[in-house]
Order: sequence, then C-alpha cells, then structure tokens
Amino acid sequence: MAKCADCGFLSVRSMRENELRDVLQNWRDSGQLPTGLYDPSPYCFVRAWPLNDEATNGGKNSVGPQQFLQVIQRERECRQFVPWQQGYSPKEHREMQREELLMNWQAEQRDTDRRWQQEQRDRDMDRQKQQRVEDLDREEKKRNSDRRWQVGMILLAAVVGLLFSWISGKINGKP
Repeated sequence: MAKCADCGFLSVRSMRENELRDVLQNWRDSGQLPTGLYDPSPYCFVRAWPLNDEATNGGKNSVGPQQFLQVIQRERECRQFVPWQQGYSPKEHREMQREELLMNWQAEQRDTDRRWQQEQRDRDMDRQKQQRVEDLDREEKKRNSDRRWQVGMILLAAVVGLLFSWISGKINGKP
C-alpha cells in the first residue's frame, strides 16, 4: 500500500502557467498551499488516481487543507507509485522511472544475450565433440579395414608361396 503524500507524482496545478508542479514537503505535511498561486486540489501526474475529484467530491466542494491531507494520506494500491525525492519535479520522477525501466530492460537483454551466446557455445562444443567422436569412429573403421587387408594379403602371400613351392616341387620332381 502506498500514500500519495510519499509519491513523486503528487502534483498541484500552477494557476499562472497552468502546469503541474511538485508538492513541497511543508505542503505535504500541512496541506497549506500558497493562496492564489496554486489550485488547492491535489493531482496525480500520471493520472493513476483522480485525486482532484476525490478532494472536491466530484466538483461539489472546495478544497481546504484537511481535504487535501485526507486525500494524499489515504492508503492505496498503486502500480504507478514512485518514491518522492525532494527537489525533483513529477516530470523528472517520470523520467527517472523510465530510465530505470530502460536500464532494467537493457539488463534483461544483456542476460538474454549472454544466455543465448552460452547456449550457442554449448551447442558448438557438443557439435565439435560429436564431430571428434565421428572422426575417431571413422579412423578406427579405416584402421580395422586396413588390418583386414593386411591380414588378407599376408594369407594370400602365404598361399601363393605354398602354391609356388608345391608347383616348383612338382616341376623339379619332388613329390
């Protein structure tokens, strides 16, 4: 729960410039605004709550310090709440909020990019491991094939040698 009195978006309307201005600490504490310079109703800079309507009871009543304080001290569920930092206007609070959102989004993007890059590296490593396994299997098959050929050639040479011995023995008259 939040109070508008603690929010950086709490504003009052300047009568001269007709723009929303920051509510100073003593105004937040007392509800007393300089007479004639500001509309005595509170406003929410981001329009999260219709504070002016609450203070004037829909335009039926004038706003005094008590109504001002009652409205800004009320506990509310507000997703737009931003802690008030004295010296900053509601517009500057909005810019700080946007900057924070942007920084959070950028951090999320960096994390997402890091995760994606790590996944890519992991996939590349897996592909390289698989390639090495396939290369080793291929080399092992080639060595086995080469050994079979070598054994086959040795056996063929032995058979041919025995055959020549036997033929030469028949030719030379040896049984």
